[in-house]
Formats: sequence, C-alpha cells, structure tokens
Amino acid sequence: MKLYMAVTADKYELPVNVFESLKEMAKFYGMTTACLNSYIYRGVTRKQEHVRFVRVEEEKDGREK
Repeated sequence: MKLYMAVTADKYELPVNVFESLKEMAKFYGMTTACLNSYIYRGVTRKQEHVRFVRVEEEKDGREK
C-alpha cells in the first residue's frame, strides 16, 4: 500500500497531511500530479507551506519499507 505525505521541511519531518492517492494530494495543494511526482522524486521543499512531499510504501505485514 502506498501513502503520500506532506511532512515538515526540517530534520524531524513530522507529518502534516496524509493522503491515500497522489491525485487527492495534488488537488489539496493545487498542483498537477506530474509536478507533485517531481517534488517527491527530487525531494524539493514547497516554500509556500514549508513542507516536503514523500511517498511511503507499506509491506503486507505492516512494516514500512
């Protein structure tokens, strides 16, 4: 299962928002899915909200990858 998260752009990376789909997250932040994918891949901080976007993949037994 994949989850998409906006986390704080500091060393703690605390979760700000959690989404089940990339499309849902893109709509919330007013971005295209392509732009959001680029932010995730490059690890870029969105300066307006001071957040970074990450994808979290969960294994079937419940542990994170």
